[in-house]
Amino acid sequence: MDCAIERSKIQVLYDACDAVFSQKELPTFQQIQWLKNLLGGTFPLHDHPNMTVLSKLLYGSVHVKAYDWVKAENSSCRTIGLAGIVTNSIFNAPREPSILFPRSGGNIHSFTALTPCAILDVLAPPYSEEFGRPSTYFNDMPIPTLPGYVILEERDLPDDLVVTRAPYLGPSVVAAGDELMTCS
Repeated sequence: MDCAIERSKIQVLYDACDAVFSQKELPTFQQIQWLKNLLGGTFPLHDHPNMTVLSKLLYGSVHVKAYDWVKAENSSCRTIGLAGIVTNSIFNAPREPSILFPRSGGNIHSFTALTPCAILDVLAPPYSEEFGRPSTYFNDMPIPTLPGYVILEERDLPDDLVVTRAPYLGPSVVAAGDELMTCS
């Protein structure tokens, strides 16, 4: 009989720690990163290719890690390259919005919630596979001999990442060129 049992988050964390720390060898950097990502709410390292992003921390506290490419290459349909650290800081609301440009400002970044928080991103233009603006996720590997730089390697969409759309329930918005219709 094949029964799928849903495990609690604490059970998943325990099982992961047991698997990593019960081996004879020291854990690898990737294993430690995997464990770290199981703790807390994290939106993984991702980019906004050829996009400008206006980002506002609405409330709460978040750890932001952001990079810009120094040199990137595509090999075997995967992107890998050298990136410079733009920020590795804690952001607390209220604060001024951040601006991420296509090639500067920390366009490749991750967020880890330290308290309940919300971030509003305005993307222009939007993600589009068709127009060469796919959502790409990365692993970052520090370079001990080159502080301030990392190797970024493209990875598959994280299995535990779920992005859902929700209807906009705020005030009416009129798109440019459209007329606001009123009834009297």
